[in-house]
Amino acid sequence: MARNIKVLNRQYYPADSVIMKEGDIGDKAFFIEDGLVEVFKQDAHGDEFIIARVGTNSIIGEMSVIKREIRSASVRALKDCVLVPITVEDFNRVLNTSDKAFRALIEILVDRLDKANQKLSQQAFDIDTLEETAQTAMNHMSRMLKSDQQADFQNEFKPIIRSLRHTVDKYTEPTIKEENAASVNQ
Repeated sequence: MARNIKVLNRQYYPADSVIMKEGDIGDKAFFIEDGLVEVFKQDAHGDEFIIARVGTNSIIGEMSVIKREIRSASVRALKDCVLVPITVEDFNRVLNTSDKAFRALIEILVDRLDKANQKLSQQAFDIDTLEETAQTAMNHMSRMLKSDQQADFQNEFKPIIRSLRHTVDKYTEPTIKEENAASVNQ
């Protein structure tokens, strides 16, 4: 695709810089000429969860360009990156000269990827809800104890909540990767 773009205007992003933010208007995608990035979302508490890591010869930000929607995730450079912007106009020019079957395939793939991202968001919400419920239960039980026992109880209970989140993350991450691979292979 990059060879079909008239002017290759490279942009440089140092490691740890945010390339795009979830919720922003997606007016361009990027071809990663060199580098490594991570795609992530934030839950209601501001905690980040990683959706993917992608590197050289990959494209990021394509969903918002294709679907004409806001960014569904944020992207941060893990290493210094050289990116080639692909504007909506560039993308449309390539797509309009493509076979109708190819255009339909792209729309199907983007729809499947969007559904996979929604599943990831829901999974993060579910663990957050579980964590909040455990926190509420801890607070409620703490209030039923004698005042001199409350702090000790909470200090013992908080690591259990952290351990719960760690355990859920540990065992659900491979499942999500398998589901995403299955979505792409359908």
